[in-house]
Amino acid sequence: MEGLVERYLPSGDSIKQLRLELNFTMKIILLLIDAILTLSVGAVFFLWVLIYYIFSRKAKFSARRMFAFEMSYTLEAIRKRKLEVQYTSRDIGGYFEKVCHIHPLATINAPEALKYGKPSITPIHERHFFIEGKIGQFKFLKLFNLFNYLVAQFYLYLLLRQLIKTERISVIWTGDPLYLGMFGLVLARTTGLPVLVQANANNDKIFENTGHPMMPRLFHRRWIEKIIERYVFKHADIVAGGNLDNLNFCLNNGARRDYSTVLPITNSIHYTHFMMPDERANQNHILGELRLLRKSFALFIGRLEGSKFPEHFLMVLAEIKKMGHTLPGLFIGDGRMKRDLLKMATEFGMANEIVFAGERDQEWIASVIPCAKVFIAPLSGRALLEASLGALPIIAYDVDWHSVLVKTGKTGELVEYRDWKAMAESTMKYLKDPEYAELMGRNIRKAALGMMDSVKLSQHERNEYDKLFARYFSE
Repeated sequence: MEGLVERYLPSGDSIKQLRLELNFTMKIILLLIDAILTLSVGAVFFLWVLIYYIFSRKAKFSARRMFAFEMSYTLEAIRKRKLEVQYTSRDIGGYFEKVCHIHPLATINAPEALKYGKPSITPIHERHFFIEGKIGQFKFLKLFNLFNYLVAQFYLYLLLRQLIKTERISVIWTGDPLYLGMFGLVLARTTGLPVLVQANANNDKIFENTGHPMMPRLFHRRWIEKIIERYVFKHADIVAGGNLDNLNFCLNNGARRDYSTVLPITNSIHYTHFMMPDERANQNHILGELRLLRKSFALFIGRLEGSKFPEHFLMVLAEIKKMGHTLPGLFIGDGRMKRDLLKMATEFGMANEIVFAGERDQEWIASVIPCAKVFIAPLSGRALLEASLGALPIIAYDVDWHSVLVKTGKTGELVEYRDWKAMAESTMKYLKDPEYAELMGRNIRKAALGMMDSVKLSQHERNEYDKLFARYFSE
């Protein structure tokens, strides 16, 4: 009898295998249902937008009020890092009466309990409020990610359409030509508003150097992104590059030259960076916590992501160590490469010489910058300006906009792109000649201040919007 039972009842391994097969089958079924629901709602959304596009009329200008689409930070991160000025400066010194900042996917990295629901609307200033869209509309639909996501974005679109009317919005600004550019363009064309697309990076060069798309979780392939970029640039009412290199990227991908300009990011630098380096907050307690008190150290500020080449920072320091000079390194920032960088530092025998400070607020960063010996910039944006204002000697690759500010022998050391050995040699040049390093620090602060004439830059930006409004609403 026992033999018969053992023969016909499944074993533990068989049950485990059966469960795996059932789980796999259920996942396939859920994915199919998700795809069907997504396609159905997507078709409805497309028809809805198409109808509005066909029958929409150009809006009438009533007030200088803006929708600004940007996904750099959530509201929580903005407050934690004291980045409010990066957003409040969007009104260009009161030129815009009101600015609504929109992060369509604010909960993409949030805990499960916060991912779903209606968009939140939070005032952050008398002229500014912040809308955060959710990654899904309903928690009970969390098994159908694509469908839930599309429903949430459709709801956000409808909410924004309503707010355009009630808040008398007159222009839409988007912070990139991909997801935000696409969302902003659709909203603009179905409400009769002009749209400005800003590009603060050269996506072609980044892909060339990393081999990865800009938004792999959303678009998966670079060729898909290229189609979106070209369409968005071609149909935007005005395109702006953060610098000349970024503008050339826009022009090479369909932007109309007559309706393109440069709008630098310099107006959004936190005020503490403009203070004289020796007048900033006392840093001894901070350096003590970092184990860098009374030590010379190199500084890297930026996301720990492949596009920023943080590994080159470690390679430079390892090369300097081979030259007989130990220079500790401080990373300010976070990202997916942190674990790999820790492993790399250990392999280089530098685990005790590398400090990861993580994300920090602007006042903290401004106080630490003058304490460093050098700033190493493989690929840097706003942080290059911040380091320059801190009168910190800089070594940078000749890439993107670096050469606008860093000029060898005048304001710093500019070396061939990706030549980390040359970067190490330039660092040693600073270490061996402190007077030269100090001179480069003074010069680059002066150059940065000259570039950041807020009155001139703000007037240029106002002029561009004046021309846009005159052209668009008078046609």
